[in-house]
Amino acid sequence: MQDFEGLPPGDRVKVYEAPGIRVRYDAGRCRHYAECVRRAGEVFDPEKRPWIQPGNADPERVVAAVHACPTGALHYVLPDGPAEEPERPTVITPERDGPLLVRGDLRIEARSGEAGEAREVRAAFCRCGASANKPFCDGSHERIGWHEG
Repeated sequence: MQDFEGLPPGDRVKVYEAPGIRVRYDAGRCRHYAECVRRAGEVFDPEKRPWIQPGNADPERVVAAVHACPTGALHYVLPDGPAEEPERPTVITPERDGPLLVRGDLRIEARSGEAGEAREVRAAFCRCGASANKPFCDGSHERIGWHEG
């Protein structure tokens, strides 16, 4: 089975496994859009522990729910399957008074003085400047009352 190599590291990352699929969740990137819950509530249930149970649905349903995650907090790998494919062309959507949502073939370079880069297919980038998880949004725009314009 492939791994999650190339994805941005995170100190709040967990991996959940079931036959036919592995799901990676980065809590530091989740903005609670709840697309995963709406599309596969039997797999993504915040009331259960663990809250992600990929064995509760077929891998195709889990993949569809992961693809709906706009922030890149969720990723998957399939045994001997293709790597998660980026959207083409790249799509950039500014969320009103919130992050910049990006879907595509993304290469995120490390900050100046740090080594490495990450490959990403979905991300929510900070626009307010207050995120402690830059370049990703951490919801600080809500805390500081940031509004565009």
